Amino acid sequence: MSYQAFISYARADYQKGKEGLVSQVKKQLEEYGEERLKVWFDESSIESSKDFVESIAKAIDESHIFVVVLTESACNSDWVFRELCYAVDKRMPIVPIKAIEEFPQKIKLILGATEHIDHFATPSVTLQRFKSTVDNLLGQLEQEDSRNAEILRLQKERDALESIIKNYEEYLVKLKAEVDEKTLSLKALEWELTMRVKTVELITNEVTSKSERLHKVISALEGGSKGQDEVAKDEVIAPAEAVTPAREDKQEPATTEEVTPVPALEPAPTSTPASEESKPAESPAPAPAAEESKGESSQKAMSALMAHMKFLKPTPKEEAPKSEGGAE
Repeated sequence: MSYQAFISYARADYQKGKEGLVSQVKKQLEEYGEERLKVWFDESSIESSKDFVESIAKAIDESHIFVVVLTESACNSDWVFRELCYAVDKRMPIVPIKAIEEFPQKIKLILGATEHIDHFATPSVTLQRFKSTVDNLLGQLEQEDSRNAEILRLQKERDALESIIKNYEEYLVKLKAEVDEKTLSLKALEWELTMRVKTVELITNEVTSKSERLHKVISALEGGSKGQDEVAKDEVIAPAEAVTPAREDKQEPATTEEVTPVPALEPAPTSTPASEESKPAESPAPAPAAEESKGESSQKAMSALMAHMKFLKPTPKEEAPKSEGGAE
């Protein structure tokens, strides 16, 4: 970065030629090069068309180092005094070069405790001390600019991070709201799933029970009286299976055909030998009773089957009631 040095002096001191102190100070500053330090000097820096006061004020505002050569002429110059006061007010780094034995009271008041280079006491080391002072000031300016650049970079990074964090926070709020909503939906689905699982279990158990009952009924139909007796026994033991549903449409009662026992045919009389006549006649098997028992078992099985089929038959849906305003 390029800096600027402002030289305040009395024009009478500069007119003494290149051997004068003002010329030596100007030359010393120009050796830094314009790439590092520009020198503002009113002889070459003020254009005739511009106002002098405005140009001086602007030049001091744009400068980083204020160099003032305080000779007897400069201490008595109103312009040098005004320039020095303006620089002090701007809190600029000031490099006073004392070229008289004693500062006037007003100069002491303005400079205060500012260190100065005593050219009057040690003229041989004036330029050396001046160069060392300017080097230190330039180093401080460069460090300050480096710090300012780093601060500016950090501020930009801070602003960018704050913006990103703000966006994340806003997104996080929305995301939490969505999570809460999804959590409620999930709980509702879990409850519904639990109910459906229980329903499946109940229906499965009911299907299993009815399937077992159906198997017994089919076995009774295929197996004869023994199976029918078992079905009838199950009806006695577990009558709940034949419970009629709470609401049924009127249906014709199931009719079962009575099984009329077939009477046993009497054997035709035959002649028997005399020896056989003397034997007592054997009592015939109670065929009618057996047939009657078999008929009753068959009737019971059919009754049980019809009752079971009646229980399995779904209850017809009720007709929807007609609206009051509709046609009868």
